[in-house]
Formats: sequence, structure tokens, C-alpha cells
Amino acid sequence: MTGIFGILRNLPVTVRVPLFVAGLMLVVAVIASQQVLQRLSKTQTEQLSGLASAYLDGLSAAISPYVLRKDVWEVFDALDRSRNKYKALHPVETIVADEKGIIIASSEPRKLSSQKPVPDNYKQRFSDNKSLLLEPDNQRAYVRRVLHYQGKTIGTIYATLDIHHLMAERRTVFFELVLTNLGLAMILAAMVSFSVRRMLRPVKILSDHLEQGASGKVETIPFDLLPKKHSEFTRLFRNYNALAKAVHDRSELAERLALEERLASLGRLASGMAHEINNPLGGLFNAVDTLKRHGDTASIRKSSLNLLERGLSGIRDVVSAALATYRPEQDKRNLNTKDIDDLALLLQPELRRRKLSLDWNNLIENEVPVEASPVRQAALNLLLNAAAASPGGSAISLQVEVRDDTLKIAVGDSGSGLPAPAEKLLTGSVEGAVPVVEGSGIGLWMVQRLIREIGATIEIDRSRLGGALIICIIELNRTTGALDHAA
Repeated sequence: MTGIFGILRNLPVTVRVPLFVAGLMLVVAVIASQQVLQRLSKTQTEQLSGLASAYLDGLSAAISPYVLRKDVWEVFDALDRSRNKYKALHPVETIVADEKGIIIASSEPRKLSSQKPVPDNYKQRFSDNKSLLLEPDNQRAYVRRVLHYQGKTIGTIYATLDIHHLMAERRTVFFELVLTNLGLAMILAAMVSFSVRRMLRPVKILSDHLEQGASGKVETIPFDLLPKKHSEFTRLFRNYNALAKAVHDRSELAERLALEERLASLGRLASGMAHEINNPLGGLFNAVDTLKRHGDTASIRKSSLNLLERGLSGIRDVVSAALATYRPEQDKRNLNTKDIDDLALLLQPELRRRKLSLDWNNLIENEVPVEASPVRQAALNLLLNAAAASPGGSAISLQVEVRDDTLKIAVGDSGSGLPAPAEKLLTGSVEGAVPVVEGSGIGLWMVQRLIREIGATIEIDRSRLGGALIICIIELNRTTGALDHAA
């Protein structure tokens, strides 16, 4: 029974309500049918009782004198005439017995002959002194009339009546009631189903949009789907559309904030890289000046050219690393060792500014089958946040390795630990919440977005440096290409 209720609870409302109405209709129909059949049975019994009384009254008046004389032939003749007279009553057999229970005559003399006792089954049927007994299973009715003359009992009439026509009428009424009620229940269920579906159509529309919103795609409900008449659903749809618009506005604001944060971090790195470029520029100008003055000397010319080459290579590396990080790549290439090592070069100005040391441990040696751009951006944002969270003169750490077909990037800091809101943001437990978490900056939200794009997960632990350890776990795409080698 519990299983049935469980199945019913899992059915949609558009099915449950019509089923409930149909079930209720059937219950009402069963009760009403029972009342009708009981009323019909009572009416039939009263009519049969009236006809039986008329039959027995007429028969009693006809045979009483002959019963007193125990005239078998006259009694039999009266029985034979009454059978034809009361055909509508369908008498099957009639027995007339004297006061001692001996048969005087019967309508079936071969079966119930004269001068024999009345069978016990006749007497037992009327042991409770009833004058009418119905047996629907046998389609028979039994009646009895005690004959009196001048206050004395002179005999008894026992009659068996055929009531198959009454039972047939009952069955006909029963099947008509069943078919009628079943048809009405089905029609009513169909009408209710149509009405419920029509009423719940706005709920279905809203539910579909909410499911899309849960998957990250919040769309407003088109104007042509709004209810034509002003109703609670109209107000609900408008409120939902206002909410969807607010979500879009917030998403756009978050995108702008993320872009501003990205540009701000680029500006901080650019100011540091200016020093990185400015230092070799001084040496380059000195080398050029030396070539102008002493370019004729081969040894001086060679050393000056070497100095120019090293300086220009250093500037090229810094510029390439910045462009690779902040310029969208046209081709979605796989991650390689240099992509990670470039981050150390970009991070140097920030480390020197805050007097931080870097524990660098890049264990990948060749190409890794995962998209390079979002991984580089996420790792750089984590490193910048780690640097911002660590006090001056402390250290941050990075470890990158491939293990069990996953790429793991672990960034640790020496700060006071990751705030709870920032941890919830990174792990995705407050997905869709306001991206700006107090004390964490936009960088962590950018990391969470990038990680979600590449289908990775974030784990939070305690760093050996004393602060937070953020571990980014990325499943490798083996269909992209084979992994050549990884430590």
C-alpha cells in the first residue's frame, strides 16, 4: 500500500488530480449504486410480497372447503387453475398440506405425491415464522400461508416462485449503473485533466525557466507567453522577469568588475615589468654607446653584441609572457611547461614589491592535454591572491603535477587562512551568489568561473606555510592527445 501511495506521490499534478477526481467519482458512484440497488431490491420484494399475498388469498379462498374435506382432486384442480391465473407470478410448485403436515395435493404430483409428509426443507425455510423468503442465488422465492377456519388451523400452503426475471432486472440495472458511472467518471477525469493542464500551464512555463536558471541560463519569459488576463500568474511572471533582468544586470556588472580587476592586475604587473624592462634598457644603451665608440675592436664588439642579445631576449620573454596571459588566444592549444614557467616571470615584480619568496615546483615536463589559456589565467589569479594575502617578507608556493590522469595545481600562502565566504565561492557552494566576496577581490571569482568552464574542482586545505592551500584538480582530456611524460 505504501508503494502505491509512493508512486502516486511521484506522479505529476496533472495526473494525480484527475485520478483523485475519478476515484472520488467512483466511490460516490459505488455508494449511490448500492443505494439504488437496495431500493430496487426493497421495491421488488414489496411487489413480490403483494403478488404472493394476492395469489395465496385467492388460493386459500378456493381450496379451504376442500381442505376441510381433504378432497385431493378438488384441491389439485384449484392449484391447476391458479397456475394459469397467476402466470405473472411464475409459480414453480405449490403444496397444500393438512394440519398434520401431510400433503393433500401439489402442483407437481409426481414429485410431491399426496398422503406423504411435507419435505423437511420446506419446513426449515420457515422456521423463523416468516411468510416470504428470497434466495437470489437459486433465483427462487418461497411463500407460506397457514389456513384457518373458525379459529382452528386446517392446513398450510407452500409455494415456490420463479424470480429469475427480477434478478435479471437487477443485473441489468447494475450493469447500466456501472457503465454509466464509469463513463461519467472518465468524462469528468478528462475534463478535470484538461482544466488542470490549462491552469498549470503557467506553472509549467515558470518551472521550465527556473530549471534553465538553475543550469546557469537565466532567460526572461517572452511577452507572448504571459497570461492574457490579469491574474496572480501575470504578477508572478512579471516578478520573475524582473528577477531575471536583475540577474542579467548583475552578471554584466560582474563581467565589468572582472575586466576592471583583470586590467588592474595587468596594470600592477605592467608597472613592475617597466622596471624589469628599464634595467636591461640601461645596459642596452651603454652597449650601443660602446659600439659607437669602440666598434672597431672585435672583442669589444662581440661582448657588446652579446649584451644586446641577452637584454633584448629578457625584454622579449617578459612581453611574451604578458601577451600570452592577457591576450585571448586564437587557437585552443594544450598546456605545456613554459606556460607555467612564464607565470614566475610575470610574478617577479609583485614578489619584489612585497619582498616575498617563491617556492616554485613545476613538475610537468611536456604538453598536458588540457586547454592552456584558462589554466594559466586561473593559476596567475591564485598566485596574485596568495601574494596579496601573505604578509611582507613571507613566502608563497606553487606546485604543479600530473597524477592519476589529473592535473593538480596547488597554491599556498602565508596568510591567516581563506575566509569562509571566499571558500564557499571557490568550491561553488554559493553558485550564483554575489561574486564580490569581502576580503577576496574579484580574482577568486574569476578563478571559480575559469575552473567551472574547464570542468575542474577546487579543494581547500591548510598550507605548510601557515595560510591557505588552494588545490585545483583538472581532469585530463585523453581524447585530445597522449600525455608524453609527467612527473
